[in-house]
Amino acid sequence: MSVWQRRSKRKVTGSKYQKQRNKRKRELGSQAVLAKVSERKIKKLRTMGGTKKIKLLADKTVNVFVGKKIKKVEIKEVSENKASRHYKRMGIITKGAMIDTDLGVVRITNRPSKEGFLNGVLIKKSTAK
Repeated sequence: MSVWQRRSKRKVTGSKYQKQRNKRKRELGSQAVLAKVSERKIKKLRTMGGTKKIKLLADKTVNVFVGKKIKKVEIKEVSENKASRHYKRMGIITKGAMIDTDLGVVRITNRPSKEGFLNGVLIKKSTAK
């Protein structure tokens, strides 16, 4: 089923607006994309004006900001996700999710399903080497 981002068909009082025109493609919305821990997969979309959007479907590496350097580290698993308690079990990464890496626990600072990559900040260093 399609998602349309347009005003409601009904007024606050409950009566209907009169239809002035048909739907337009630019008003078309989409379902939420949830990034998972797996081999890198992206989806490219053409948007209004010919620009491109890159949605991240899956990735197994994260760019971690450590001190003044950025390191590319492999993801072990999702340790916590405050967006939903079920996302940890399903391995879904959203903004604010905590993931385990070789460096330690990393918090995701960007929106992977909107930007096409994973950025994070090191929260807790790993004790085992």
